[in-house]
Amino acid sequence: MRSRYHVPIVIFAAFFLILAPELSRAELTAASVTSATAWEEVDGTSNSGVSQYLNLWTDATVSGFHLDLEGYARVAQLEEEMEPGDEDLNRLYHLTLGISDSKNRGKLVLGRQFVSSITGPQMLDGARLSLGGGALNFNARWGLSSDVSGEGNDDHEVLGAGLDYRITRGMYFTLDYGRTFDEGLLTELIAAEWTYSWHRFTKAYFLYNWDLMSRTLHESVLGTRLFFSDRFSMILELSQNVPCFDSDSIYSVFAVESAHTRSFSLLLTPSETTRYVWDYSIESFQGDATGRESGITGYWAPGSWKISAGLLQHKGFGGDLTEITSEVSTRVAGKFRIGAGADFTRTENEDEDSIASHSFRVGAGWDISRKSSLDLRFDLADDELDKATQSTRLSLKLEF
Repeated sequence: MRSRYHVPIVIFAAFFLILAPELSRAELTAASVTSATAWEEVDGTSNSGVSQYLNLWTDATVSGFHLDLEGYARVAQLEEEMEPGDEDLNRLYHLTLGISDSKNRGKLVLGRQFVSSITGPQMLDGARLSLGGGALNFNARWGLSSDVSGEGNDDHEVLGAGLDYRITRGMYFTLDYGRTFDEGLLTELIAAEWTYSWHRFTKAYFLYNWDLMSRTLHESVLGTRLFFSDRFSMILELSQNVPCFDSDSIYSVFAVESAHTRSFSLLLTPSETTRYVWDYSIESFQGDATGRESGITGYWAPGSWKISAGLLQHKGFGGDLTEITSEVSTRVAGKFRIGAGADFTRTENEDEDSIASHSFRVGAGWDISRKSSLDLRFDLADDELDKATQSTRLSLKLEF
């Protein structure tokens, strides 16, 4: 494993040595998925690989404190399992140990974890603390950033703190400060958010995210969700976004064009088995550059069948895009599942030829018991731009 695994592993090694006697009496729950895959390379050669996905969780009470442990990881031993751009076979997606008091007034979470904050979500190797339990709650986080895909940056020091305040019933105010630091490169943000919900899923919200380094706006969002009934709801949103740069970036001293987006979303549920979603947005920049995007998706579940389809179209700035997705599945004889799906994408840029890609998949599954299943899937993909993605893949998954 890479050095980015050291932080959560060292933390857990220390705590396991201290708490091992108590944790040994806790009930452990685990799930395992074995995935065997065979595919054909671009040059026609055959390849294959096996991966093991492990998920475990447990909880215990030690001296009046509640402990909960959860982890998810992939282990693959075959070199041939590596796909283009996949530099790391073994991956630790998350592994956390939570410690909270009996009255839920505070909780400490250690290890690899996903932290959601209004200054920006991050995957973190470190610690997160929350205190409160009443109208006012305080939270803090510290650690090193982690990218489980292996394609981004690791080991950036992350520090953040915030508070949540319940002003009145249904109305909340959140304040958050976040910074990343890496060998002299500094990014600092401070954000505030106000939300108010006065009837079930109906709410209004406002977010303002300020870049302390460039002393300018990073992001603002103003929107509302109008819930009329279980059958009909609507979302209206206005947003503005300005790219955020490190302290020593040359772009931090230039005036960067901001993007303004006006979006509209409509959710229609005529019945319990039918749902439609329509999204429409207009994005504009300083000057005359604009882009329009619209999409519609539908979901139907007649009897044992599940059918979904979607159409997405983008025109204007950034090129033209058309994307079509579809999926269908059903159950046969109770414990057996069959399904198929297909995707199609076409992009068109000015003064360039259009590029198309498509994929097709078909699969079957058997629910052996309540906790175990066996799945078989066949995939066929073709991309005119990236020939390396042309592949025929057969996957076998066993879960228990």
